[in-house]
Amino acid sequence: MSNENNTAAHGTFSQQCELLYCVDETKLSKSLYRNHSDIPQANKIQLTEMNQLIQQQHDWFLDILQQYRLNSKEGMLLMSLAEALVRIPDQQGTQALFHDRLHRGSWLKQDAKNTLLARALQWLGNQAPIDDSSRNSLFQKITQQGAIEVCTLFIEQMSQRFVFAEDLDDALLRSRKLEPHEACSFDMLGEAALTHEEAEDYFYQYQQAIIQVGHYNQCLNDIPQEVSIKLSALHPNYQPEKFELLKQQLLPKLIQLCDLAQQHQVLLTLDAEEQYRLELSIKILAELLAQTQQGIGVAVQAYGKRGLAVIDELKRLSIQHNCQIAVRLVKGAYWDFEIKSAQQLGLADYPVWTQKQLTDDYFLFCAQALLTSGKHNVLAQFASHNPETLLQIQKLYANNTQANKQPLELQRLHGMGEVQHAYMAENFNSLTRVYCPIGKRNKLLPYLVRRLIENGANTSFLYPQEATTNHKNIAHKMIAKPSKILDYRNSASYDIRQDHNFYPLYTKVKQLQNKRYRQKKASPMKLADTNRIQRMAQVAYVGFHTLPEVEKRAACLIAWSDKILQQQDDLIALLILHAGKTYQDAIDEVREACDFCRYYAGQAIQLFNTQNKRPSVTGELNQLHYKGKGIAVCISPWNFPLAIFVGQIAAAWVAGNSVIAKPAQQTIAIAQYALSLAYDSEIDSDQIQLLHCRGSNLLPSLLAHNSVQLVCFTGSTRTAKSIQHSL
Repeated sequence: MSNENNTAAHGTFSQQCELLYCVDETKLSKSLYRNHSDIPQANKIQLTEMNQLIQQQHDWFLDILQQYRLNSKEGMLLMSLAEALVRIPDQQGTQALFHDRLHRGSWLKQDAKNTLLARALQWLGNQAPIDDSSRNSLFQKITQQGAIEVCTLFIEQMSQRFVFAEDLDDALLRSRKLEPHEACSFDMLGEAALTHEEAEDYFYQYQQAIIQVGHYNQCLNDIPQEVSIKLSALHPNYQPEKFELLKQQLLPKLIQLCDLAQQHQVLLTLDAEEQYRLELSIKILAELLAQTQQGIGVAVQAYGKRGLAVIDELKRLSIQHNCQIAVRLVKGAYWDFEIKSAQQLGLADYPVWTQKQLTDDYFLFCAQALLTSGKHNVLAQFASHNPETLLQIQKLYANNTQANKQPLELQRLHGMGEVQHAYMAENFNSLTRVYCPIGKRNKLLPYLVRRLIENGANTSFLYPQEATTNHKNIAHKMIAKPSKILDYRNSASYDIRQDHNFYPLYTKVKQLQNKRYRQKKASPMKLADTNRIQRMAQVAYVGFHTLPEVEKRAACLIAWSDKILQQQDDLIALLILHAGKTYQDAIDEVREACDFCRYYAGQAIQLFNTQNKRPSVTGELNQLHYKGKGIAVCISPWNFPLAIFVGQIAAAWVAGNSVIAKPAQQTIAIAQYALSLAYDSEIDSDQIQLLHCRGSNLLPSLLAHNSVQLVCFTGSTRTAKSIQHSL
């Protein structure tokens, strides 16, 4: 394929990523269900058999998860305790942690078998932490210590269940005990590297893992073991905007690992990352294949709305570079992060499905795409613990004559899904790849707890939801769109982690920074003198008596918020140029200014329109209501020259005061531009004025004016004391 065609094809993938990243969930799902109506249903007899086997297994850990489900308060408390316990270095802290977590739950269930663990949890929750003083009896200390030991033992057993081994030597030994239909994908598990030293350590661990697994495979006649690697663990700046840097620093390491894997005949699989890194990972993969042209594995997450687009791109890359790509289709591991991140950034929608049923169905749509015949050289692998999904995958596989030339390969997490995968192997001769995390348990437990919570307990699929056939309000009812999570509209934002957002903004900001920002409606950029300050106070006093009603003031604040958002490119450019902000900090500050306006508008309507009846003696009626006091002087700092400047003004003005606003001298241009937008929002210039002066010289004369009723100040303690003295 020519370079021109390669660019065109990648451009198409980039366009799809842009289109699908935060597409409306309901609209996309309707389209998908129309185009994928031929997904086979699981055999009901086989599904019943598998569920019965799962229910019949005697597993103390699953019994506990059944008693304390992960979507219950007690289940979440137990997981948070497990995650935090490994970080507590001393006995006293451990006691305090147990009490803090456990007293919030009800651990003894009337309709359940109350185990020793349940009784220990309830007892500890009822006890206050015991110190070393003589006031506490020996019996209390011994009893509490015994209960803590029981709970700690459970936590340790849980970590042993989900961590395959603490080092690769032990992992290879343990892998010999797997069932004949099973093999491992070893992962030197950890989170993304924060420093170059951490990245080098992971690089070394991956090298050693490839060498050891390669030697081990040579001694086997069974299914070869594999190694999983995480790209964000190999570089501390694995970010979309660092692509050129990553090509120089990360790509050579990745090529070394691939060459080493080829030398030792070990399949290397690239683990999935967060959704904002998805396009970056595919670009890195494309660069890698162009230089190595050897087989590799890639994890694709079905909870992301771009899964089908990624599969199409992987097929194209396999044809272009004439190499095999093993696609490990998973449901996803960062769902909580994706939801929270989208809300924080104010995105149009979520990059992942909010409904579990949609994720399950989209997983099948992706599986169907992987198993569709074609010229591609993609090998499909399916990671699931859900019995119904596994049986549906088997039907899709059986219906594809090209795919079933080689055994169906399924995958599961170590510690989960043993029964259902054994059933699949016995009845359909499938292979199972066990994802085996390796490392110190105290470092891996937080990650494993997250994986456990997101995948749900093994018993969660015994109570399946009905298939999603009604496409009305298909998004999760309890998860509002990012713009609607607050009492007011959450401000929208650029997600500059995506190329299609960052580079247009970057170009626009560079163009805007060449302009001069001087607005006719704002005060001149001259330092005020004493006479001017006194005139401003007189104007503000008149403005105070002509303030509109609270409904009008609130509407003006909403309009100001909209104006700020409409002109955010100008404001971002100003914040970068005059305040030295980074792009993300500038975007966040614009959004904070908008949120201040909307929040205070809502609060004003609520407070001013509510007359609170207060306690009183017989014959009296006491009611509390609010009104403005006079002139408010708002003094804002240089480090948040837009957000704090706007927030102070918005609060004071909507509360019924006229405002004289004094920004920091270094960032006067930002304040002037922001205030011009306020005037464009039907806010009278007599009611909000901009003061440009040296605070230490002239502020006392303003504060001494008898119409000044309040001061809003953010700054140093020294200046605050000076203002206090003037008042």
